[in-house]
Amino acid sequence: MLAGTSRALTALASACVCIFSMLACNSAAGADKYSEAEVKAAYLYRFTGYIDWPLDSRITRFTIAVLDDDDVADDLGRFLSTRSIKNLPSQVRKIKNPADIGDAQMLYIGPSFKGDLRKFIASINTHPVLIVTSKPDALDAGSAINFLEVDNRIRFEASIAAVERPGMRIAPELLSVAVRVASNRPRRESNCRVTKTPALLNTQCTEGATP
Repeated sequence: MLAGTSRALTALASACVCIFSMLACNSAAGADKYSEAEVKAAYLYRFTGYIDWPLDSRITRFTIAVLDDDDVADDLGRFLSTRSIKNLPSQVRKIKNPADIGDAQMLYIGPSFKGDLRKFIASINTHPVLIVTSKPDALDAGSAINFLEVDNRIRFEASIAAVERPGMRIAPELLSVAVRVASNRPRRESNCRVTKTPALLNTQCTEGATP
């Protein structure tokens, strides 16, 4: 079990190399730290490789909508300017309300969102949208993936039910590096060996490694 998990973690870490290489090029010489917005933007881009959407053949562009986090939107926009997602051109859309989501495949709700998260998520009744948040208890409110800060690192938790409810599928490899999956017991960071950024997803846990 651990061997299989380690292989998945290694694959995820390798997949992030190109992203964080770009971050390194944009950072001061010798710097090995990136802003929270850069790390979250990199995660959002990488998530798309581990989620299957029932994409409408009429969709010609993969869109990630961002609410209440302009820094992440700006960094993500720089990522996507030279990258495709699901073999489609990609873009970021800054929004202010659910009606602005349009045909977006992913919605990221930033930590400065002040509304009722549960009601906001419930009001989104469009095509399949992966909802990613950065708020305490967001999985309970209906979020699919939620960012957490663990030992000064950006990590994430995930809800399989919230992902699959609108017809999407999440890869086991992504779940294997989540801090928590749905209502499962959180993994203690003391049991995990985490390499520093830029190998952000290279995390190995000695217990609870498989949801």
